[in-house]
Amino acid sequence: MSGTVKLASSVSRLLQPTIVLIHGLDSAKDTWKGVLSQLAEKNIPAVAMDLRGHGDSPLGNPADFSVQTLVNDIKQASLDLGILGGPSQKIVLVGHSMGGRVVMEYAATHPHDICCLLIEDIDLTSRNPRKEPEGGVGNFDRSFETFEFCKSALVAAGYDGKRIEENKGSRIRQTPKGNWWSAINPDAQYLALKHVLASDHGIHAFNKLNSIQKNQTTSFPVHLFRAGNLKQTACKDVDQMTQLLPSMAVKTFEGKGHSIHREAADEFVKDLVEMWSIAAAKL
Repeated sequence: MSGTVKLASSVSRLLQPTIVLIHGLDSAKDTWKGVLSQLAEKNIPAVAMDLRGHGDSPLGNPADFSVQTLVNDIKQASLDLGILGGPSQKIVLVGHSMGGRVVMEYAATHPHDICCLLIEDIDLTSRNPRKEPEGGVGNFDRSFETFEFCKSALVAAGYDGKRIEENKGSRIRQTPKGNWWSAINPDAQYLALKHVLASDHGIHAFNKLNSIQKNQTTSFPVHLFRAGNLKQTACKDVDQMTQLLPSMAVKTFEGKGHSIHREAADEFVKDLVEMWSIAAAKL
């Protein structure tokens, strides 16, 4: 061989924004599998990330866990992937549920990185915090010898056994070495609820976004997708959001539940592709 050839990737294309997908509480990047597949078929660059403590990402020091730390993680990962940092490079940032609260903060902190923001089914309401896990935070080992050991540990941490069974093979999976890995992490759940959902960060972020939107050099479209099933939606107070950010476009997916990107994948992707196309044309 005369030398290493640098291979091209859909993740970093000059003058084309990359869609960055951020999951919700107790979720992981695999929730975007269907969306990623459809975007790949359309030759649109996209990447899904595991937030710290979720999926395959390590938790790190629990004392460092915060909304801003999660924002910093996304920023650094985007730089490492080469989808930010270059001339005119921007991202279309999408966040579901708790991830929606994180992307609000990201857009408010780094408006020059964003060419479009999509918030999926979350409002600004502060949720109730939960009891700290027994034994403290940061001690939950997500690797287990058997699935039953994993299930027992998660049930002891407060998870429903039936739900754990439903996640067998997906978020709780066997590794090539034969042990079992839990993408579900009660420590990360506790910290994300405490620092992201049980806070007023969303309100502060929306106040910043409103100021950003009034400046033509920093403005970008902000969209809210809301579940039409009012028993399942986590976005009940839309009025507060539109009052703080009147320029935000709101779409309700009638009859659909909290995970719109899974229940209405085709329509979700269709709308997302349109947003991406408009943003790409402006770069």
